[in-house]
Amino acid sequence: MFFNSSWVLFSAEDAEVGGNMSDNDSDNGGNLSGKFKPYRFSGKNHSFDPVLEKPILREIRSWTNEYMSSNSVIHKSSYTSLKEAHTVHSKEIDLLVKIIKVFERDEFNWEVRIKDLSQESWTLTVNKLKF
Repeated sequence: MFFNSSWVLFSAEDAEVGGNMSDNDSDNGGNLSGKFKPYRFSGKNHSFDPVLEKPILREIRSWTNEYMSSNSVIHKSSYTSLKEAHTVHSKEIDLLVKIIKVFERDEFNWEVRIKDLSQESWTLTVNKLKF
């Protein structure tokens, strides 16, 4: 089974994003300001309707900043660093990480560079195909 999907990553902060990086390093030709350029997107281009999507992105950023500043997202007692994750006996774990870089390794895999709360960098290989 092949799972076809697309994604776009925007900065959570209302600041200029340096450079528009797609998987193929192509530009979609839009004249968006740095605040509304995606940090990363799948495929050759992305679509962004400024009239509809700028207000949505502003509201999501506002909610994110307000919520994250007033709520503890993770309690220290429930946090396990990635280097200790191999000791977890569960088949599945949730990750709380910052995505540093996403790029296509080959036609079947993505490579994702992440940083956990201990500020250690890790590399994940993610399959494109869902089996």
